[in-house]
Amino acid sequence: MYWRHDIYLAGVPVRALDAIELIWRLRNYGLLDTAERIQRALTIRTLPAELRDIERDAILYALHGPLTSPGLARLRSALLDQQDAA
Repeated sequence: MYWRHDIYLAGVPVRALDAIELIWRLRNYGLLDTAERIQRALTIRTLPAELRDIERDAILYALHGPLTSPGLARLRSALLDQQDAA
């Protein structure tokens, strides 16, 4: 299996290790469709299209609370900015 070095979500580069943590968090909360979409992006070397509102909400839900990864913190910030702009 080939793992990309990074993917882009909401225009933010996300390292593969951070994406794996995000996938784990999404699965942990039962947000399986969004987790699967991100996993596919890592494994088949495609970038996700623009996030749908439901996917943005799922990622924000999975990223609530303290984060140790600066990359995931940047992603959360970008998603919140997009949500506020909508």
